[in-house]
Amino acid sequence: MIRDDENDNSSQSWLYGPFHRIQSADLNEEMQNSGRIGGKAPRNVYASAIPKVKAYVGHLPSGKSGIEFFTNVEPDRGTPPNRANWSQGRDGVIDVGPDPNDGQDIVAIPARIIKRVDHA
Repeated sequence: MIRDDENDNSSQSWLYGPFHRIQSADLNEEMQNSGRIGGKAPRNVYASAIPKVKAYVGHLPSGKSGIEFFTNVEPDRGTPPNRANWSQGRDGVIDVGPDPNDGQDIVAIPARIIKRVDHA
């Protein structure tokens, strides 16, 4: 994980990153417009009832659609290798509320998106 204290010229301190998410252009647009990266409770592998923002550590791989970002919220400790999570209830993690489509709770973290690829 890289700390980005020196390379930012805004008033916000974006300390943690880079992280990336592989996702659709629609989600890219939503997150770019809001300045937040959102997430719900994980399903499948690493399933949990606790909503989390989920990302991969490092740069967005070439040829993939998604975003690359920094945040001022420290990731959870003890996550699987090469992954980063930010769980509901932690400092800096915002409760957004239920998703109107499925009722699942959404959480988010503030982010500075530094790369966006809408199609691979």
